[in-house]
Amino acid sequence: MDLEAQYDKLYRYCYFQCKDVQAAEDVVQETFLRWLEHYPGQKEREAIPTLYTIARNLCVDLARLPQPTLSLGQFVGGQARYIQKQTWLLSLVVLVPVLWGTDLWITAALLPFLVPLAVSEGAKSTLYGMEELETASRFSRKSVLLARLCLIGTFHAVLLLALTLLLGGSQGLSLGRTGAYLLAPYLLTAWGSLWLSRRLRGREVLYGATALAALASVSYSAAVFLADDLFALGALPWWGLAVALLAAALIVEGIAFAKRIKEDTWNLSFET
Repeated sequence: MDLEAQYDKLYRYCYFQCKDVQAAEDVVQETFLRWLEHYPGQKEREAIPTLYTIARNLCVDLARLPQPTLSLGQFVGGQARYIQKQTWLLSLVVLVPVLWGTDLWITAALLPFLVPLAVSEGAKSTLYGMEELETASRFSRKSVLLARLCLIGTFHAVLLLALTLLLGGSQGLSLGRTGAYLLAPYLLTAWGSLWLSRRLRGREVLYGATALAALASVSYSAAVFLADDLFALGALPWWGLAVALLAAALIVEGIAFAKRIKEDTWNLSFET
């Protein structure tokens, strides 16, 4: 019997049972030790079922042991320190034009560029070839990635709220109107980037998101100068509808993106 081949297969089985690299390795080693001790000379046809039976029983015993608990808040908060510092700092750059007295339109045109920052965090494991390592971590790759994206998304939401309050009243616009003008280009870019992330891989996602942000920024700026009617008070209900539709589309695309992560994780785990 090819013990090396069986070791790899048994390790994959144990990992999916234990969801922990070290625990899976320990279980596989103990499995082979017990098999050699109690079933020496067993033929391959009989040995394989025996190995899996021993491994399954060890995994069940391990699952019965008390495990350290971690609340959702602790887990999500703990992921904040793994997000690159430049991601936080570059996100704050959108506040600089406001502090310098720049008008609403320039700020709104800059907001789409927040999205590639989030995408760069989401694609970091792919960019640096760390996907398989993250798959083998204590927490699922899906949980880690979604936690980090939620942290960045929440940070961006706070920034958008702060910008709405700071710019509210400028140029005679209400808070609702200001918020709609700020949210629309950001949500459009976020939705488009999630859509791209399900169809592209690695650096292609980051390049695509950056190009989309640039297109949204340029298009928004052009609309401000060339299509004044779009920003008239009478068009506000359409802006509200656009923001609502984009938010709904973003949620739907986010759910599809989460499912894609799960599929990718499964595929990575069976790569040879």
